[in-house]
Amino acid sequence: MVAQQTLLTGGTGFAGRVLVRRLAASGRPVRLLVRRPDPDAGVPVHCVTDWSDEAALRGAMEGVDAVCHLAGLAHLTGRAPADEDQRFDAVNVGLSCRVAQAAFAAGVRRFVFVSSIGAVATSTRPGEALNEQSPCRPTTPYGRSKLRAEARLREIADAHHAELVVVRPPLVHGRNAPGNLARLAKLVATGLPLPLAGIANQRSLIHVDNLARVLELCLDHPAAAGETFHVRDLHDYSTPDILRGLARAMGRPPRMFGLPMPVLRWLAGAAGQRETFGQLTGWLQVDDAHVRALLGFVPAEVEFAA
Repeated sequence: MVAQQTLLTGGTGFAGRVLVRRLAASGRPVRLLVRRPDPDAGVPVHCVTDWSDEAALRGAMEGVDAVCHLAGLAHLTGRAPADEDQRFDAVNVGLSCRVAQAAFAAGVRRFVFVSSIGAVATSTRPGEALNEQSPCRPTTPYGRSKLRAEARLREIADAHHAELVVVRPPLVHGRNAPGNLARLAKLVATGLPLPLAGIANQRSLIHVDNLARVLELCLDHPAAAGETFHVRDLHDYSTPDILRGLARAMGRPPRMFGLPMPVLRWLAGAAGQRETFGQLTGWLQVDDAHVRALLGFVPAEVEFAA
């Protein structure tokens, strides 16, 4: 079944642009819901400057069969404010629910919500990958907001007898990826040797092309209705794997050396970077067996790009 019309939020972002190109190339009618006009979108856009305007949001949904909601808040700049949870909730819960309410009130059949594996956890024990039955114990304001959004969206979908699909990606990589990968890429680009060669962890990531493929599938596949999916690449990566991939993409030799973990931990603490140290050295593995079995999705083999 092909969607009559698909609307995307966050379609001008990193993952959104890739999904837009994929959907448009397949001949699917695509519309973007944006706050500001984007002349480079390449597809029709519906501009609503105030997303608290329910009537305007419903108008944007006219003729839409499925919505993919990628818009959200992932980072706050500067020092964490005292109301950090509330700021994440305002966007990731409040805005998501307003968009879903408008969509279902306008007759949208399916709402695909791009959540995060952070709604479940930010680390795992070696060999204990997170599946859809794993208890959700988010440890960050971002992860907590995504989990709260999932719960509220289920209530809204149930009230409208509509279909909700939740997708929980880990860190998304690909050319010009933002966030932590962009910071790592800048470190690699300096050419400075990094003391991370001895880290033997495993982290699940997903390439932006693989994420776009699975989101396209979730928009239409009959078996996706009401489901939650954990997604990942074909294999996991160690931190040295990631650094080597970034270096290769930039045409640079990977420059790394090893230091004992206690020394690394002490250096990170002295520099006030304990959280960053945990992200660089910790494990975070995702089990994607459910999406493979139910939707037949097999991620493509990809390389890092910077």
